[in-house]
Amino acid sequence: MVSLLLAVDLLFRSKPELTSLAHVATTVSVFLDSSVELPLNEACKLESVELLQRIWDSCEICTNNGNISDGRWTLRRYLRSDPHYRQFIFSDSLNEAMYRGNLEIGKWLLDHFKECRVEVDRALGDVPGENMMKILQFLHENNTNRPRRRRIHYFNFNEPNNEPSERPNPRMKWGGFTMVYAAQSRRHDAVWWLNHHYPDVWYNLEVATEAALRHGDIHLAEQFIENGSNWPTEGNVADEAAEKGNLPVLQWLLKQVEFEEVVGLVVKAAGNGHLQVVRWLNDHSGGQRIDEVRFAIHTTAIHGHLHVAKFLREKEKKSTSRPRSSAVQPRVAAWEHGTWREAAVVSAQTMIGAARNGHLDVVKWLYSEYGVDLFDSKTKIKNGVLVTAMDAAAGNGHLDVLKYFHGLDITTSLNGNARKRKRPSNQTGPPCSQKAMDKAAANGSLNVVQWLHQNRQEGCSTDAMDAAATGGHLEMVKWLHNERSEGCTSAAMDGAATNGHLEVVKWLHNNVNVGCTTEAMDGAAANGHLGIAKWLHSNRSEGCTTKAMDSAAARGSLGIVKRLHSNRDEGCTPVALACAVRERKRHLKVAQWWN
Repeated sequence: MVSLLLAVDLLFRSKPELTSLAHVATTVSVFLDSSVELPLNEACKLESVELLQRIWDSCEICTNNGNISDGRWTLRRYLRSDPHYRQFIFSDSLNEAMYRGNLEIGKWLLDHFKECRVEVDRALGDVPGENMMKILQFLHENNTNRPRRRRIHYFNFNEPNNEPSERPNPRMKWGGFTMVYAAQSRRHDAVWWLNHHYPDVWYNLEVATEAALRHGDIHLAEQFIENGSNWPTEGNVADEAAEKGNLPVLQWLLKQVEFEEVVGLVVKAAGNGHLQVVRWLNDHSGGQRIDEVRFAIHTTAIHGHLHVAKFLREKEKKSTSRPRSSAVQPRVAAWEHGTWREAAVVSAQTMIGAARNGHLDVVKWLYSEYGVDLFDSKTKIKNGVLVTAMDAAAGNGHLDVLKYFHGLDITTSLNGNARKRKRPSNQTGPPCSQKAMDKAAANGSLNVVQWLHQNRQEGCSTDAMDAAATGGHLEMVKWLHNERSEGCTSAAMDGAATNGHLEVVKWLHNNVNVGCTTEAMDGAAANGHLGIAKWLHSNRSEGCTTKAMDSAAARGSLGIVKRLHSNRDEGCTPVALACAVRERKRHLKVAQWWN
C-alpha cells in the first residue's frame, strides 16, 4: 500500500468523521501525488529508491479496476500488467541507473523485475569509463546463473557459439557490444575481466577493434586481431585517424591497406591543420595524391590553416605526377561528390569561405597567390542568390576582413565581366551587395552595419530590420529605424514573437506601423512563449490559427494549450491530440488533460 502524502494524512487526522474511510484518503493522496505519474526511467534520474517504491506501490490501485472508475489513462496501469512495457521500461531504467553508477537503484530494479532480461551491452552503453568495472562486477554478482570458471589464456576469444551452454542463463545476456564499450573506454582491465568471466559468449570484435583504433589504442587492436578479429575493412577508421591527426594509427593501418584504396586522407588531415600527417602522406605516396593536394588547399584555407595551405601549394607547383589510374578514378569521383563535400579546387568559394570564417591572413595569402580571379562572381551563385566574399565577411562580423577587401586596388562588377587592378572613381574593392548589411544586421554586428553605412553605397533591404528583430537585436532595430529608410515588414514582429523577444515586439508595436500576422502568436505558442502569446492576445488583433494549439500540444506546453483553449476561439485540429499522445513519454500531462 502506497503511503499517504503528509498533507493528506494531516487533513484526514483532523477530521474524526473520516477516520473510517481509509480508502478515500488513499485515493485522494494518489490523485494529488503527481510524482507517481513519472515514467520509471525518468524517476531513476532523480536517484531516489523511495520514489521508485512509491510509484511501484501506487500501481496496485491502478491495476485494480474497482478502485479507479473515471477511466483516466496512466502508464502505471501497464507497469505490472504488460510484459512488453515491463521489459521496455526495465531496460531503460537500468540503463539510467548504470549510467549514474547507482547500484542501489540497480539492485531495486533487478529485484522488482525478476523475469525481465538484462542485455549487458545495452546497460553498459552510456556508462563512463571510470565506472565500467564497478558496473560489470555488480551485474556479475547479481547474475544467478554464472558460467563455470575455467583456466584460460589472455584474450582467448571464441567464435559465436549457438549451442546451449551447460548452465543456460535466461536472465542476463553477455557479449555483443560489451567488448566494444570496454575498448572505447580503453579499459584493458575490463577487457581481461570479460574474457576471464565470460569466455564462451560472442563479442563483436571487429567493431571493438575499430573502437580501439579510433581511441588510439594500437596494442588493444592488435590483441583483438590476434584472437580472431578481422582487419577493419572500411576506410572510416583511416579517415578518422587522418582527421584527428593520429599519425601512429594511420601508419599502422596503412601497412595493411594499399594507398590507392584509401581516398581523401590528405583532405581530412589538411582540413584540421595536421601538417605532420600531410607531410607523411605526401612522402609515402610517391606523388600519387597530388589530386587530393589540389582539393585540400581549398579545405585548408577555409579552415584557416595557412601553414598547411602554403605547404600544399608548393607541392602542387612542383608536382609532375599524372592523374590516378583508371581503376581508382571512379572512387575519386565518388569521394569528391559524396563523403567529403568541402573538397574542391581553389576558386571564389575558397575566398568566400576564408572571409566568412574571418581568416584575414589566409585571405591576404589567397589574393597574393591567386590574384583577382578569386573574386569572379560568376562562380558564386547559390540557390539563385549572389554571394560575395564581402557579404560573407560582413555577415559574420569580420570588420577587419571587410576593410581589407574595401582597400584593395581593384574593381569587379557583380556580373563578373570586368576584372582589373584599378582604382574606380566611386566604389572600391571586390563586389559587395545588400546582403552584406542584411546579414550583419541579422547577426547583431552593429559596428559592421555602421561601417558599411558610412563607407559603402549598396545599402540594405527590409531583410535587415526583419532579421535583426527576429534575432532579438533591439539596439540594431532602433539604429536601422533611425538611420536607414528601408524599414521592415510584418516578418519583423512575427519573427521576434516566434523567438521570444518580447521587448522587441513591444518596441515594434509602438514605433512602426507594419504590424504582424497570425504567424506571431502561432510561432510564440509553438516555441512555448506564454508571455508573448498573452501580450499579443491583449494588444494585437491579428489573433492566431489552429496551428497555435496544435504546435503547443506537440511541444508539451500545457499552460499555452489551456490559455488558448480558455481565451481563443480558433481551437485546434485532431493533430493536437495525436501529437500529444504520440509524444506521451515526454508530454504525458498534455495527453491526460485532453483525455
